[in-house]
Amino acid sequence: MLWQPTHDELARPNFVQSLTMHIFRNIFPGNKVLYEKLAKPKFEQEHQRPPQNRYEIREVMQHEPYYRWTGVQ
Repeated sequence: MLWQPTHDELARPNFVQSLTMHIFRNIFPGNKVLYEKLAKPKFEQEHQRPPQNRYEIREVMQHEPYYRWTGVQ
């Protein structure tokens, strides 16, 4: 006998997949804009040089609410 999932059991993973795709397609690209427009200039102003690695970028980005909302940290 094969397992027959209910409507709710099928709907949950479909919703999660749709939400994940929405975040990757529509929300994450905003992090690049945030970096270019806010984080990078802020870092350069404070340190008088561009960021050298991802750790320095994260140091500035983690204080931005948009970045924190995306759950990347």
